[in-house]
Amino acid sequence: MRAHRTATCSTANSKISRRMLLSVPLLAGLSTLTGCTLGSKEKESGSIFDERSLVAWPAKDIWPKLLNEMPQPTQDNYHAATRNKALLQYIPCYCGCFANGHTSVFDCYVAEERPDGSVVLDTMSFG
Repeated sequence: MRAHRTATCSTANSKISRRMLLSVPLLAGLSTLTGCTLGSKEKESGSIFDERSLVAWPAKDIWPKLLNEMPQPTQDNYHAATRNKALLQYIPCYCGCFANGHTSVFDCYVAEERPDGSVVLDTMSFG
């Protein structure tokens, strides 16, 4: 019987498994499908959410109430995005959100990374 081995790619900070590599097109596609509908509303009228209501601590698995009220697939996308910056930061987003300052799929989910390990979620992918 052959042992099952997972292909990995070493980076400076983490290993990227085949499963993570397969989840990237899903995240990229979903961010394109959810589009910038909410992001365009924010641009027109200023932020519709208080930044404090969007702070998460992914390493501690603490997520804002607002995200926890979203559909499970949306929650899963945000959880995956915050865990996979090493990969997602190199994948451009194609939904036009570069006008909002986004340079990658990671930016569609995370607006700010803070020194204390918390992040401010970007609402663009709330849908």
